[in-house]
Amino acid sequence: MPVRWLVNSHSHADHWLGNAAFSDTVIELIASEQTVSTMKKYGKDDVKFYTKVTKGTIGFTQLRYPNVLLK
Repeated sequence: MPVRWLVNSHSHADHWLGNAAFSDTVIELIASEQTVSTMKKYGKDDVKFYTKVTKGTIGFTQLRYPNVLLK
C-alpha cells in the first residue's frame, strides 16, 4: 500500500532529509509554513553538514519540500 501522507513535524534535518525517498508513493507531504521556511533556508547547508559528518555515507540526498502547508 502506498504512503499517502508524510508529516514533517519540524525542520531538524534528521527528520526531513529523507523526504525524497517517498517521492514515488507519498501523496501529501505536510508541514507548517514556518517549518518549510526553515527547511528552505538551511536545507543545502544541512546536506553539506551531514555529508561531512557521515563521510559521505548518506549518499545523494535530494531536497524535497512539503506541498501542503499548515498555517
